[in-house]
Amino acid sequence: MSDAEGTASPGRIGVLGGTFDPPHLGHVELAHEAARRFDLGTVLLVPTGNPHFKQDCHVTAAAERAEMLRLAFADDLDAPGPTTYEVDLSEVERDGITYSVDTFEELHRKYPDADLFFIMGSDSARHVMTWYHAQRLSELCTLLVATRPGCGREEVEAAHEASDVAFAIDYFDFDAPDISSSDLRERISHGRSVEGLIPPAVITYIEKHRLYADGDE
Repeated sequence: MSDAEGTASPGRIGVLGGTFDPPHLGHVELAHEAARRFDLGTVLLVPTGNPHFKQDCHVTAAAERAEMLRLAFADDLDAPGPTTYEVDLSEVERDGITYSVDTFEELHRKYPDADLFFIMGSDSARHVMTWYHAQRLSELCTLLVATRPGCGREEVEAAHEASDVAFAIDYFDFDAPDISSSDLRERISHGRSVEGLIPPAVITYIEKHRLYADGDE
């Protein structure tokens, strides 16, 4: 896959999933860069519903996370452009524990002729082959892996070479601030500024609804 910017194809659908608790500028930049580098016609933003890896953690209500996600990507959701951005609530609306493979099965049925791409950071890519029904997931999508200092292509490939599950992977460098939602929640709970890290509309929503004020994890 060339790194050169081309013409977005409607048959190329990227999926950026996550808890988004809260969504931040790293998420926004990651979606934009993947769309540009890989000519994605659509990027689906998928907030997790009842993620299996968060069973022992406090997670903000799905409706509030979805609304923050809409606010974070408001300029993209409302604007014409080569790439269409959509908030997809399939995991939020699904009963029980949610798994990525189920989401891609649904997308495959809905868009049988589309090429599906799973956008993720290299830290997640190192472990994706251990996820629930990883073999089937590898048959449904190509990984678009954003590499960064400390966790690059070599680390991801070494982990995958030790696994029996073989994902198709395209890599791209992602030079963005190291932001984590857990760090942002801690900052907010201690009254520290998150300006320049979270979109302003999301900050306003957090303040209005007093999210993370008690430091709940």
